[in-house]
Amino acid sequence: METFKERAGKKGGKFMKKKQMKRPFEITADAILWFLLGSLIIFFDFVLFFFLDGTELLRFSILLFCGLFSLILGYGLWTGKSWAYISFFIVIILFICFLFSEIAEVRSGEEDFDVLTIVKWVLFLLIIISEIRDIRKPQIREYLKRNP
Repeated sequence: METFKERAGKKGGKFMKKKQMKRPFEITADAILWFLLGSLIIFFDFVLFFFLDGTELLRFSILLFCGLFSLILGYGLWTGKSWAYISFFIVIILFICFLFSEIAEVRSGEEDFDVLTIVKWVLFLLIIISEIRDIRKPQIREYLKRNP
């Protein structure tokens, strides 16, 4: 004798199992990198907080938010949540804004233009290009849009 759930699953009802889709390699790599980035940001944020005089509480809060957002994005990518697709775009916009703020600091004279600054800019540009390239792939869009 079949149960109600078994009969509903055979007819295509709501109890039917979803087709399992294998996680694309790019998503796995991005999720691991976002977990690492979030962990590093939070760790160094707390380390720097103990050496600051307390006047940079806003900077501490912003870095803490970025670290937590990176961890949440890593989780969303790893589990294939649909909101991670939108979060990808938010992260790209944040990275572009951060890059422009870095350029503005150098132009205003607040920060020296040295090799470290060039390396940061190149890394941010590579991350932005990599994220845009990844999100445009059809298998990644399909993977991220399948789960609510």
